[in-house]
This record gives sequence, structure tokens and C-alpha cells, in this order.
Amino acid sequence: MLYLRILYISLCLFLNSILYSQIATSYGEMTDLRDGKTYKTIKIDATLWLAENMKYKTENSEEHKFTNKPMLLDGYYYPHDEVPQVCPEEFRIPNSKDWQTYMKHLLDLKNIPSSSINTSQSNKKGKESIGAMFSEDIFKPFEEPNPLQLKGLGHTQAGNMVAIGSMNIWMKHENSPDPNFHLHLDKDGYGIHTHKHHITTKKKKLRKFSVRCVKDTALH
Repeated sequence: MLYLRILYISLCLFLNSILYSQIATSYGEMTDLRDGKTYKTIKIDATLWLAENMKYKTENSEEHKFTNKPMLLDGYYYPHDEVPQVCPEEFRIPNSKDWQTYMKHLLDLKNIPSSSINTSQSNKKGKESIGAMFSEDIFKPFEEPNPLQLKGLGHTQAGNMVAIGSMNIWMKHENSPDPNFHLHLDKDGYGIHTHKHHITTKKKKLRKFSVRCVKDTALH
């Protein structure tokens, strides 16, 4: 029975991937007037997302590139204190609601059954943590369908590239002033959390993450 269930889920994901590839994904385009760089955009719910990592150069940003295409720039890693200056005008850093809306959208596209999802939520000392893990290897957020074109480019720690195969990205929590919230995303699931020390204050563990930007469209 377990084998048949896995086979059924795999078939659904395969057919859904074919269907998705046949549907014209409606990408737009915007140009960052600060440096002339152009980004793909995509509308999801009431939010316009940049479908690429930010490539705006800041004083302490570091380039990251495809590991199999070393000359292709795919954005920068940023320290937390430079994040407020990264997004173009009218855009902002995604918050936890934005990411949860996108995750729901992604699960619907991938036709992943709710029985395969183990969700968790906790609040310790005012620091909320939200996460979801998948009991089968079916999430695969970096494979089609992948509307935001997310890539597992890891992050840097003390200047070294680490955690390749996952995506680590700065975000905000709409109910917290803490600037250190971030999203970890890999094939097994995702987690939204903060741990204030070491990732921003200890030199040997100083981390820099990717940045995506969004724009509210409900009033536009």
C-alpha cells in the first residue's frame, strides 16, 4: 500500500508538472532605476514578486553564482543591517504572511496532499517560529513548478559559501520588530524563524542571506 501511495503521488506530481509547463506563466518585468538592472516579476495573490534574487550592490554584499555556471550572477548575499536599502522603490521585504501565501500556492501547484505535511508553530520568548516538513520527498521547491524561480544557493558564513542545496533568505515578521527573521527552504520543507545572536554578532558565524522583494498590488 505504501508503494502504491508513493507511486500515485509521484504520478500526480509528474502530470501536474507537465500541465504547469503547458500553461503560460505570466511574467512581467521591472527595471531598478538605481542601477538599471532588470528583474522578472510575477503576481501571486495581491502581491507582485520579483522572480529573481536581488542584484543591487551594497557596501558589504557578496556575489553568488550558479555552482555549475560560475560566470552567471544570480544575486547577492546581504548582511542583515543592509537589507533595508536593497529593495527598489515601492517594493519591500516579504513578510511571513507573504511566504505562507506563496507556500500554499506552491503546494496547490504541486498537488501535494495535506496528509504529507507536518506543520509546526511555536512562540518562545516572543520569537515565533513557523515551519512545515514533508513526510515524502515530494516538495522539491527548486523544481518545476517553481513560479518564483527559487534556487538552492545557500548562504555565506564568515565569507564562505555554505548550505548549498537550500535557500536562505531575509524576511520580516509582521508581528515583530526583530530584523533577524529569515526563511530556510529545502527539498524537505521550510522554516521561518529568528535566532538573534551569532548570525549577526559573532564574526566567525556572521551570515549573509539572499533578498527577494515584493510590492502590494491591491491598491494598484
